[in-house]
Amino acid sequence: MNGVEHGYPSLRQVAAIVDTGDPVRRNYRITVGYWQIARAMRDRLPGGATWCAFGTWASRQAGTSIRKEDLERAVARGVQARLEHRPILHEARRVLRGTWGASHDESYLLRLVGNLSQGLPGIDRTAAALATGNALIFGEIGREFSRYLMDGASAFGDGLRPGASPEGQDLLRSAFTHYAAAEQTGEAGARAQLILLGNVQVALHEQTVAHPLIREALDSALLDVADTRRRVVSRLDALLAGGPVGVLHTGLGKRVFNGLADELSEELRAVARMVITERLMSIEMPKREVLRLGADVPSVFPSSLATVTNDALAEQLAALDPTPDSTVGSGTADWSSLSDRMHFLADFFRRYQEDPSLFAPPFSDVDLRAIEQNGLPRSS
Repeated sequence: MNGVEHGYPSLRQVAAIVDTGDPVRRNYRITVGYWQIARAMRDRLPGGATWCAFGTWASRQAGTSIRKEDLERAVARGVQARLEHRPILHEARRVLRGTWGASHDESYLLRLVGNLSQGLPGIDRTAAALATGNALIFGEIGREFSRYLMDGASAFGDGLRPGASPEGQDLLRSAFTHYAAAEQTGEAGARAQLILLGNVQVALHEQTVAHPLIREALDSALLDVADTRRRVVSRLDALLAGGPVGVLHTGLGKRVFNGLADELSEELRAVARMVITERLMSIEMPKREVLRLGADVPSVFPSSLATVTNDALAEQLAALDPTPDSTVGSGTADWSSLSDRMHFLADFFRRYQEDPSLFAPPFSDVDLRAIEQNGLPRSS
């Protein structure tokens, strides 16, 4: 990024961010880019957060999965919780301690399994799908926000592809038309409803475009049974190769090895999928508030959005929200369903649009400076 030309990424800088080769660095730059655009939109259109403010925190959350952040420890803790009362783990401890001593007890095994989770192909595919979606959406929607900030509503007479999403961009054209109308509206409630309409339409386009990648990310968490066991066996073989040669030639050694491989593989698959899905199905908001996408959006709506008076907004919400004017039923167990996602997001935007904490920086000042210079945060 090397600094921003207007306080937010220009079209040239949006393209440079998307072209960043390293997906981890790219995600950090995208997250900061969304935040800069969100603040510029707030200055231009006061009174509520536009889509990029929400995009900041969604991108930040995606980064934890792209980086596979803390995955090793989370998987190790999860496997331990599920195995701690199983006889096989205690038998393995006796065999390992008899072979190497106390340095190779069950905690060593669990660390080994946690480390193994980092290289499972399904986890890598999930991270890759999220990284691809992160870049794809910023390259399209971040660009259009930057164009709007530079050129205003006049930019949207031309330049957008006609037609329905995902190939067409009629929803984006409509969304920015509503943002432009909100700029010209003096009454706070009317302005808030126009902003919400713009936000929902940007989200509907974004979610339609990203739908195949969201499905891929979720499906990749279903780890292959045979591949997972093969990797566990390979790692156990390498571990046992360091002990007495005869350890696998006894009845106890063979039984423990096979039983341990079976149970570790089963639990590794279950826990890794649970950890991945939990991260995909949650978003950490400012002030460390974590929203679970499977739970209903917290009520209540701000007063400016409690009662919808804008006819176009009412029509759009009616198409997306089967429980109008209520967050009941907004949580979804199936994030792979576009309609379920949009029900959640419509209520999510409506509930949080006037929350000023959305504009909080997503990283510390030191980390922001490092990211703007194409570096990595200290915590990385």
